[in-house]
Amino acid sequence: MVRCTAIAVVLALLMRAAASAEVQLGAPVAVPVAARPAAIAAADVDRDGGVDFVTAHPGSDALWLARRAPGGEFAITGPLRAGREPSAVQLIDLNGDRNPDLVVANMVGDTVSVLIGHGDGTFDAPRDWPVGHGPHGLVAATLDHDATIDIAVVNQNDDTVLVLLGGTDGTFTPGETVSVNGGPSGIAAADLDRNGDMDLVVVTSVDAAALVVLMGRGDGTFSSLEAIPVGSLPSQPAVGDFNGDHVPDIAVAEESSDAVAVFIGHGDGTFEPPLQVPTGAFPRAVAAADVDGDGLLDLLTADSFADTISVLRGRGNGTFETRVAAARQIQAERYAGLKAEGERPVSVNARAEGALLDKVAITAVRSVTGTLLP
Repeated sequence: MVRCTAIAVVLALLMRAAASAEVQLGAPVAVPVAARPAAIAAADVDRDGGVDFVTAHPGSDALWLARRAPGGEFAITGPLRAGREPSAVQLIDLNGDRNPDLVVANMVGDTVSVLIGHGDGTFDAPRDWPVGHGPHGLVAATLDHDATIDIAVVNQNDDTVLVLLGGTDGTFTPGETVSVNGGPSGIAAADLDRNGDMDLVVVTSVDAAALVVLMGRGDGTFSSLEAIPVGSLPSQPAVGDFNGDHVPDIAVAEESSDAVAVFIGHGDGTFEPPLQVPTGAFPRAVAAADVDGDGLLDLLTADSFADTISVLRGRGNGTFETRVAAARQIQAERYAGLKAEGERPVSVNARAEGALLDKVAITAVRSVTGTLLP
C-alpha cells in the first residue's frame, strides 16, 4: 500500500477571562500534505488575513504550502523546490516589502535556500547560499544593527553555527563561523543581557545535550559561554519572560525526561539551575503563549507518545501549574475519508510531532501516517 501523511492543526482559542478560567482548545482541523513532514512555519503568505503553513519534507526534497481560505479550509499547493533534504523552514520578510519570504535549511545539500515571496502565495525560484555540513536548524533576526534580517544556521555534522549577513534585497554574505561542540540541532535569538545586541541560544543533542549561549557583539560576531547541561533529546528552545523581570528566559522540552526544563535568566547570559516541569510522554517541542488571557506566559508541549498537547499555565514567577492535557488523542477513525494530495481516502494514526507559536494562537502539528483505502 502507498504511504501518505496528513497534518492535524489544533488552534488554541485564547480565553479572555480570569486566570481561573479553564483552558480550552479548538477542535483539530486535518490538513493532508505530502509524506513525513519534518518542519513547519506559519505566516499569512497571501496577505488575506488567514494563517497559512509551509511544511518541509526531506524525503522528497520538497516544500508544500497550505493556504487557508476564508471559510477555514486549506488549499494545498506544491511542491516548492529548495535544496536537498530540507530540515528547517522559517517565514519572514527579508527585503522589506511586507511579504513573507521562505528561508530553508537543506540538511544534505549543505545550503540555505531563500525563496522571495510575492504576497500572493507564490515565490521566486530558490537562491542558495553554502553553509556548514548538515544544517539542522536556523533563526532569522537582526544580528548586526543594520536593520536588515540576518540568518544563523546550526550545522550538526561539523559542530558549527554560521552567520549569513543580510542585505536589503534578500541576499546574504557569509559572516562568522562559531564552533559549538555536541551536535547543534536547534537555535533561537534573544537579547539575553538587554544591551541591545542580539544573542543566540543553541541546543546540542548528539554528542552532548546542552544549551550553549553565544553573546552577540552587535556586529554579527559572537562569544561563547560555558555549555549548560540539559536532559537528553532536548527540543528547539522557546524564549520568553516567565517571571516578569523583563529578562529573557528559556524553556526546552526534554523528550526522554517527560518534562520541560525552564531556565530563568539573570540578565547577563547566565541562568538559574533549571526547573523541571512534568509534561506528557516524550515532548517533542515547546512553545510559549498566553493561552488563558491572564497576561502571563504559559508553556505548551506536543507530547509525541501521549498524543496530547500539555498546557502548563504560568504563575508569573517562573513556575508553572500542573499540566493540563488540553488536546487528547486523535483517533484514526476521525480521519477516515480524508483525501491525501487529492487522491484516495486514507486511514491514519496520529502522532504529535511539533508546536509553534503564531501571534494569538498556539499551533500544534501532528504528523499522521496511514495507508490508502480501496
